[in-house]
Amino acid sequence: GGIFVSDDGGLVKIDHTIVADNTCGTAYLDGNGGGIAIRGKTGCQDEIDSCLLCRNTAGASGRTSNGGGIALLEKNTDNASVTVRNTTIADNAVLGSGVGGGLYAGKKSVSLVNCLVANNTSEATAGFGDADMAYKADNVAPATDHCLVGGDPKFVGDGDYRLTKASPANGAGTTYDGIGVDLDGDAF
Repeated sequence: GGIFVSDDGGLVKIDHTIVADNTCGTAYLDGNGGGIAIRGKTGCQDEIDSCLLCRNTAGASGRTSNGGGIALLEKNTDNASVTVRNTTIADNAVLGSGVGGGLYAGKKSVSLVNCLVANNTSEATAGFGDADMAYKADNVAPATDHCLVGGDPKFVGDGDYRLTKASPANGAGTTYDGIGVDLDGDAF
């Protein structure tokens, strides 16, 4: 995959990063997190902010891999959290029997704020969630605040993930302390 984080209880922040066209997993080996895989331990407070995750793939036919865009994996996750803000997760895929083409949450306390999660695919049907966002059980369903999950965000197209004027996401976000600029350098 693109980025692998093994957090021992601190803060890891991935900020203003484009993670595109990565693959993890083979016909002989499972792979989680085509774009980003985070395996956090007790007390980790990880953040993904103002990023684009697109065209990443996890898995291979006959294998069980999760999270084409992002895989948030379990590992002693007491008091562990991941916050994803101002991030687009689009056109990612999971092959084989895994789930969560856009995002797979297998850990506690996952929050998404001002995110677009769309046009992701998985070959398998998620027990909880769908092809864009899947999770291990109802009690770990990601919290979403001012997000567009599924549907058509009306991207410009042809690999351009900026929004057209007709996008339902235009002006739909929320403000908070520390909000900054997008990947083009424009203020939110």
